[in-house]
Amino acid sequence: MTTKEAQHFVSNKIRKLRDEGYPQRQAVAIALEIARDRGYKVPAINRMERT
Repeated sequence: MTTKEAQHFVSNKIRKLRDEGYPQRQAVAIALEIARDRGYKVPAINRMERT
């Protein structure tokens, strides 16, 4: 379960990365990795699921 703070952090980071030109999937992966590095509890990326 992720916290509201973690969700807010990841959402803002994705928005910034998209503004920098990263594709959606890459921005999500980078944002989640940064969040984990900063100690947020966020789910792992399911690499089998393609949307």
